[in-house]
Amino acid sequence: MVPAFCRVPQAAVDRIDTPRVAWAACALARSVPPRSETIILFLDHDRRGRGLAVVSGTREPSDVVDVAEFAIHSVVASDELDALVIASVRPSGEILGDDIDRWLEMSHVADAHGVTLVEWFVAGESVWCPRDLLGERPRW
Repeated sequence: MVPAFCRVPQAAVDRIDTPRVAWAACALARSVPPRSETIILFLDHDRRGRGLAVVSGTREPSDVVDVAEFAIHSVVASDELDALVIASVRPSGEILGDDIDRWLEMSHVADAHGVTLVEWFVAGESVWCPRDLLGERPRW
């Protein structure tokens, strides 16, 4: 889904407007070796990266929803932020059937606060997006 090589975007300069570029930015923050964590990429109104945060220890699949809600409130409190990309690292590589429900819940909370949740990557043995399983159109 996401090619391994991509030039990493410069913060506050380059637009993050494709999954490939967004994953390249998120992958920079990923722990080596992989461990359970959630990465949040904060985007401004022009879809340029303005911040990157890593929340470690997000072992339960539902932890991403709590992290997303916190990140959404951070965007609402800022004048320069507008959107989010979230990445969950699951070293076990599991694709879970209820990830679609988590995507819908995070998306609904973001929409209710006027924030765009552009994408949610799940990284294990490969990288995939629950939105794709739902058949929802990309938000890029």
